[in-house]
Amino acid sequence: MNTQTLLDSATDMMLQGLEDSVRANMPHGPYRDFYLWGLSSDNSRQELWLNLLGVPQFANLTLGLLGKAVQPNSLGELLSYSVPMNLYLIFEVASDDLAIQLSNRTLWKSDHYQRRTLLTTFNQAMVERLRGRDYVATHLYERRDLRGGGTNRSPSGSWPDCVPGPPEPISIR
Repeated sequence: MNTQTLLDSATDMMLQGLEDSVRANMPHGPYRDFYLWGLSSDNSRQELWLNLLGVPQFANLTLGLLGKAVQPNSLGELLSYSVPMNLYLIFEVASDDLAIQLSNRTLWKSDHYQRRTLLTTFNQAMVERLRGRDYVATHLYERRDLRGGGTNRSPSGSWPDCVPGPPEPISIR
């Protein structure tokens, strides 16, 4: 296989894995619909969306790393094993982007609590997913009141009931 064929194959596998992950793990709603549309060929700006997610960059990184470790004729077989790692990296980038943008208190002072809840919910869902608790990770979003309509503060007013405390350390085996 030549380099472009391998790159296309890595990208296609990643796209399929990403779509499957979104369908299986992201709750129904406008963001999920947007994400799936962004990945689809119906999106005339799909290439831009994929670049924003880091798909081509992670495909190139994968080929660069694996290409130095294995024979070229074996590389195609290994690409499918790189999909979970690359999906993790894509969602890690999303988490970082959320944290960077949502942590700016001066942009939207009035909804800081809602943004903090969104960010901590996203991070907790990712931790639960890494622990293998698919159901818990998916439904964390559905349990949260992210609309900003009511108050989800604890009786003391210091920590919202809907946001868990710091997660326990995880060990990935």
